[in-house]
Amino acid sequence: MDRLREALNQILTELLPKDRGTLYEAARYSLEGGKRLRPLLTLAVLETYSVPIKKGLYPAAALEMIHTYSLIHDDLPCMDDDDIRRGKPTLHKAYHESSAVLTGDFLLTFAFETLANAPDLSDSEKNALITTLARHAGAEGMIGGQLLDLEGTIEDWEEIYSKKTGALFCAALEFGALLVGASVEPFQAIGKALGMAFQLIDDLLD
Repeated sequence: MDRLREALNQILTELLPKDRGTLYEAARYSLEGGKRLRPLLTLAVLETYSVPIKKGLYPAAALEMIHTYSLIHDDLPCMDDDDIRRGKPTLHKAYHESSAVLTGDFLLTFAFETLANAPDLSDSEKNALITTLARHAGAEGMIGGQLLDLEGTIEDWEEIYSKKTGALFCAALEFGALLVGASVEPFQAIGKALGMAFQLIDDLLD
């Protein structure tokens, strides 16, 4: 996993170079220190099917951008109002609130640009990946889960876990399936279960 993480971090560094202004700087700050769990799942599927991981590096980077953008926005005063993320001040504390909002927006949009420009992928593969990520990150997935977390009740916990956390785990494993030409359904089930377990453990530790 260390080798996969190193390859992913190298791609993120190339995609978000220094000396490109505040948005790039703040994005790099937010990406530092992450476990990279979701994109590593994608790359692990490729390795399991003996597909070169190079094919999955841009999609994996896009996943990490989406995950990080969601953390930036989740930490905002209007959401969870957290002060620490990944062992350091949250972005709105390190910079300021408006920069955090815009950096999150930048990572969200840049993730889809990254997928659109991914080398070694056909147009049909890019389209499938973009559609998959939009579905899992949108109203029926992560964003919908975040809203339900803010407005819902304790009875909604399973749907909140499934959407807010499970959606990107599903996306990560579906990415892997799409990139190796496997059926996505088994990977969807695994992704949902992983997301539910991850969020439950996270809440218990809190």
